[in-house]
Amino acid sequence: MLQNKVETNAITLSTAISACEKSSEWQKALQLCDIMVQSEVDANTITFNTTMNACVKGGQWEQALGLLASMRKFKAELDTITFTIGVSACTKGGQWETASRLVSEMIQSKVESDTITLNAAISTFEKCGEWANALQCFGFMAPNKLESDTITFSAAISACKKGCAWKQALHLFSNMSQVKLKSDTITCGAAISALEQSGEWEKALQLLSAMLQNKVQLDATTCSTAISACEKGGEWEQALHLLAVVALNNIEPNLITYSAAISTCEKGGQWEQALLILTRLRMSKIELDTIGLSAAVNACGKGGNWEKALQLFSVATRSNMELDAITFTAAISTCGQAEAWGEALQLFGTMTQTRMLVDTVNVGPGLRNPP
Repeated sequence: MLQNKVETNAITLSTAISACEKSSEWQKALQLCDIMVQSEVDANTITFNTTMNACVKGGQWEQALGLLASMRKFKAELDTITFTIGVSACTKGGQWETASRLVSEMIQSKVESDTITLNAAISTFEKCGEWANALQCFGFMAPNKLESDTITFSAAISACKKGCAWKQALHLFSNMSQVKLKSDTITCGAAISALEQSGEWEKALQLLSAMLQNKVQLDATTCSTAISACEKGGEWEQALHLLAVVALNNIEPNLITYSAAISTCEKGGQWEQALLILTRLRMSKIELDTIGLSAAVNACGKGGNWEKALQLFSVATRSNMELDAITFTAAISTCGQAEAWGEALQLFGTMTQTRMLVDTVNVGPGLRNPP
C-alpha cells in the first residue's frame, strides 16, 4: 500500500513538473523537483530533464546546470536529452568550457549523439568566439554519421567570422553544396559578414551576387554588411548599386544600411551622393546617429562645402542629438580646411565646454595657423 502511494506521488509530481515546464513556470518546477529529492521519491532522468528544460526556458541556466550536478549526485542516468539541455544552458550563460566538457563526456560515455546537441555546442562556441572549438565539434559530426543542417553551418560560419577566420568560413560555405544543403539568408549573411570583417570585400560582393542569381532572399542586415564591404574597398559606386538593389527587392533599409552607404561615399570623395543618401534617411524618418552624421560632415569637408557641414551640425543640435567627439572633430576639421577659423574656434569652444575628450591629432589641423 505504502509502495503504491510512493509510486503515485512520483507519477503525480512528474506530471506536475511537466505541466510547469510547458507553462514556463520554472520556479514551481524546481520546487517540485526539490520535494521529490528531499522526500526520497524516485526523481528519474525524465523528471530531471523536464525541470532542467523549464529552467533553460526561463533563462535560469545556472539552475539547470545545478540540476545536472544533482543528477550525478543521485546517480540518475544522463541521456542524449540531458546533454542537449545542459549544452543549451551553457549557450544561455556563455559557458563554452562547460559545454566542451559535456560534449566530451557524452562522447566518452558512448551516449548517442545527435545533431541538436552538437548544434547547441557549436552555437555556444560561436557565442563565445571559440571558433577552433566550433570547428572541432563540427568535424566530429561526419565521421559519426550525424547530418549537418543549415543551423550547423550557420553557427560554425559565424564562429569563424568572430575569429576572423574567413578562409575557414568560406570553406564551410562551399561544403554546403557538397552535402546537398541549400544556403539560406542566415548562412549567406554569416559568410558575407566573415568576408567583410576580414577585408575581403570582393569575395563578399561575389557572394551577394550569387545570392541574387540563386534567388536567395536578401535582408537589410546582409545588404548593410555588403555595403560596409564596399566601404573597405572604396567601391562607392557598388554601394549605390546595392542601395538600388535594396529598393528593387522591397527591403526596408535600416540605419546601418544608410550609415554604411554615407561612409562609403564619404571615403570615395562623393559628398553630393552622401548628402543625397542622408536626405533619403531623413525622409524615411529613421533617426540619424553620430556615425552617419560624422560621415556626412566629413564628406562635406572633402567637397569643400563647410557651410553645408555646419548646417548639418546645426540640424543635429536642434534635434537634441547627442554629439560625440568624432562629430565635433569632423566639423572642426572641415571648417579648418576651408579656412573658416572663426567657426572652427567656436566649435572647439563648445567642445571643450562640454568636457569632451579632444582628439588633438585630428582637431589640430582644423585650428592650425588661424589668421
